[in-house]
Amino acid sequence: MPRGRYVATLLIALAIAAALSITYLAWIEPGDKSPPPQYEISQKEGQTVATNLLTGRIEHESGSASEVLQVVFRSLPDGGTVLVRSGEYELDESVELSGNTILRGEGIQNTVFTSENKGMLVVKDRSGVTLSDFRLVGSTAIYITADQSDVSGLLVRNVEATVTKDMGGAFTLAPNGRTISEVSFIDCHAIDGEAYGFLNIGSRGDSLVRNITYTNCTAVDNGLSSRSHDWTVGFDLAEMTDVDRMLLVNCTANNNWESGFHFEDDIESRHIVFENCVANGNGRNKPDPLYGAGFVLNGDTVLRNCTADENAKANLLVFGNPRTVAVEGGDL
Repeated sequence: MPRGRYVATLLIALAIAAALSITYLAWIEPGDKSPPPQYEISQKEGQTVATNLLTGRIEHESGSASEVLQVVFRSLPDGGTVLVRSGEYELDESVELSGNTILRGEGIQNTVFTSENKGMLVVKDRSGVTLSDFRLVGSTAIYITADQSDVSGLLVRNVEATVTKDMGGAFTLAPNGRTISEVSFIDCHAIDGEAYGFLNIGSRGDSLVRNITYTNCTAVDNGLSSRSHDWTVGFDLAEMTDVDRMLLVNCTANNNWESGFHFEDDIESRHIVFENCVANGNGRNKPDPLYGAGFVLNGDTVLRNCTADENAKANLLVFGNPRTVAVEGGDL
């Protein structure tokens, strides 16, 4: 080998060795420099199994999927990723996620969480959480609440839910006198359920949801055969909570029991934008709907290229100041 090429090869080898040494030292040092542990949840002979992906060891095993998931999230106080493999996982009780964690399945057709006992996936007073790529069936839901502290930086993506009437909503934001902000729902679907599809509900005077985005989300056929409440709607976007900056893009609310997209009239809504949203056939199955509308708005709202048709009483109802609602294109 020519001397020049030998020297160049040696320098590259030394550089690679140095980089690997630095990476290894960073990994073994205690404290914040350690990478967060990551877990894989799977099923084996009727048991739910949690495998530590860093060590390859099975660390938790139980007949209760809720128990295994809860133990894993408690072991991730500083964040980490939990991958749930294909299968059907019965939640016999609710599971609380830790902050800065990711709960990811292998797709809505593959990873399914079921429950007969209000076994929900709960984010309580925690920020930086992602839930994605699974399906919910039965007495279960995604429930995000701010009770003792504000919550922000959440992502719910590619989740489908068909839930029973003992759930308030399939996808719920509950700011109990606090603020929930910077939340994105992407490709989420509440279909043929007995509860509200998407529900933002507060409980005290200072409740606020802010900077909330829904993209490619649907609420279809909810509350028809049975329901949690006689006012069950597709998207209840403000119930006992104020709203500041909300964007809905390419969302659909069709054939729900009462209304499609709904804001209560006793809240304050600011900077609301709908783009390319559809609300058809809402309220038609209810004998005497109070609203029976595609869009029920409070005020300070822009609707761009939105359509509504064949709703029971109206395509668009405004209970706030109609001069603050702008319709730009579409067919309402």
